[in-house]
Amino acid sequence: MANVPGFRLQLHKVGQSITPDDLSAMKFMVADKIAKRKLEEIETALDLWEVLIEKEIVSPSNVAYIKTLLVNINRQDLVHLLEADFNCKQGENLCEEFIFISQNIGRDWRILARRLGLSEADIEEAVEAHPKSLREQCNSALVCWQNRRPDEATRKVLISGLRRANNNLIADNLDNQAA
Repeated sequence: MANVPGFRLQLHKVGQSITPDDLSAMKFMVADKIAKRKLEEIETALDLWEVLIEKEIVSPSNVAYIKTLLVNINRQDLVHLLEADFNCKQGENLCEEFIFISQNIGRDWRILARRLGLSEADIEEAVEAHPKSLREQCNSALVCWQNRRPDEATRKVLISGLRRANNNLIADNLDNQAA
């Protein structure tokens, strides 16, 4: 397991490259996880990272949520920085796959979540966190799967889960992207 000072150093490096617009977009995306008053107090990416650490959404062995935020604000460069300088990968980086699936699966995301081994409580938590967005529900469930089962969270297992959930077209597209 990584040591905390190295973890914080890497978050600091990433935080230095976050623009005010990036921070604003990330604050919007985490509004369901952080109280409004607390969000208003966040002025830098480091403040945001600190709150995510306090809420145990992020830890030295679990940075999938930060990687997802960075991908969603089109800062893959910072995902690569985080991964290159600090070995924080959890299995594979599946952020792009999660986004693709979330954009294409629709209501069938629940079946996929079950095939990947998520509990009904995990599924309901994703629904309650994002009651008006199927895409966000799906992405939240996939991130939960990656966090709960980091050793199993691989592209191969994800594609297998899609096939077992009868989402062969999405699975084929992911297979073709890898080729």
